[in-house]
Amino acid sequence: YTHAVQELNKALEYYEHQPASRELNEIYHNLGLNYYMQTKFEPAIKYFRLSEDVAEKIANDSRSARAAFYLGDIYNDMGNFPDALKKYLKALELYEKTGNEGSVSNCLTNIATVYAQLKEFDKARVYIAKSLEKFSHSSNTQETYQNYANIGIVYSLMQEYDSALNLFDKGILLTDSTGDDYWKTVFLVNKAEVYTSSGKPDLAVAAYKQ
Repeated sequence: YTHAVQELNKALEYYEHQPASRELNEIYHNLGLNYYMQTKFEPAIKYFRLSEDVAEKIANDSRSARAAFYLGDIYNDMGNFPDALKKYLKALELYEKTGNEGSVSNCLTNIATVYAQLKEFDKARVYIAKSLEKFSHSSNTQETYQNYANIGIVYSLMQEYDSALNLFDKGILLTDSTGDDYWKTVFLVNKAEVYTSSGKPDLAVAAYKQ
């Protein structure tokens, strides 16, 4: 990471004195990404905000959405759920505008997660329904796995354990038809964690053994 940051800073020395451009946006984005991957949240926030500002100046909605989404992720990781929600909602609006369906679905899921963290369960359910509806039309199996896993976790956060288990079981059935052992393991571990949280240790052990 250190070498990558050094190289990006060299490029920044040139582009930051030029008018706002895609190149400057990309440098700021990559600097933010490098710091985020190192869990250095403050500099990551700084550079994603700069990336967002440049994207807005050059009227690039896709890149504005990208920056807002990453800022939402960082705030979410920091437990700053109100600011995470603001950024995810902004990213959602922009991704809908640009027609990026996969990213729309990811935003819907993340917004549901934040509302669940905030204990605003009715709002979480609204975004869960929207996310599941989006993915019901998806032909991308990996995206479907991810959606089932993420929404199942949201249900678990709301202590709606039967709904969580239902989604994990749907995921397992899908893995049985595709032979995807990785995702089957993910769903089984998620089931075990739900059983543990709901006070059913014997079922948790059985899921882990599978």
